Amino acid sequence: LTIGIVLLVIAAILLLTGKISYPVWGIIGAAFIMAGMLFPVVLKPFNKVWMSLAIVLGWIMTRVILAILFYIDF
Repeated sequence: LTIGIVLLVIAAILLLTGKISYPVWGIIGAAFIMAGMLFPVVLKPFNKVWMSLAIVLGWIMTRVILAILFYIDF
């Protein structure tokens, strides 16, 4: 649902700025929202993969940010 909402917000911003690609973003966003509401069981494996990737990226980025802050001498 969150990804769908974000894509709909992107579509709205594109619509307000006059870009012609807003229907693509809106359709994809609406499809994600509808899939999230109609087929939550089917999307559970995708959620697990997405959250696993988020944990790995969070672990890596934490170390990168801390290393940058450590080596930048204020």
